[in-house]
Amino acid sequence: MAKPGSWAAPYAAGTTFKFNGWQIRLDPAQVGITAPDIVGDEPAPAGHTFVLVPMTSTRAALGSEEPVLGLNLAFVGGNGVVYTSFPVVDGQEYWCPGADDDWINGPELYQGGTASVSACRLVASDAISGGRWRLRGDAGEVFVRP
Repeated sequence: MAKPGSWAAPYAAGTTFKFNGWQIRLDPAQVGITAPDIVGDEPAPAGHTFVLVPMTSTRAALGSEEPVLGLNLAFVGGNGVVYTSFPVVDGQEYWCPGADDDWINGPELYQGGTASVSACRLVASDAISGGRWRLRGDAGEVFVRP
């Protein structure tokens, strides 16, 4: 039987689990984020889709840390490609339109402190199916279904 949180047995969205000094919950992903009325926001380039994940992190370990410093969040597509922040497609950088992509600005937390943030990734549209969110840290990595 595969280990819970592994690629073969990812946690379900909405499941709370402990990892790398944190208690974490990734809620169901929002696929196809758009905001055409916001000045400066670019739509996803052809063949790509914005995917947003709301996330709640509670510091379980002693001491303080910012979630973004202790955890690396990426989307691993069903095609095996890892999609991270600050994507560049054909020389242009893209940002999640109109979404509160505040993962990188999440607050520093001491034990028991909780913050809800979100993260957005630009993913090849045909790679969303079969994909997983990946959290990586000193303790290894865990996977969560979108």
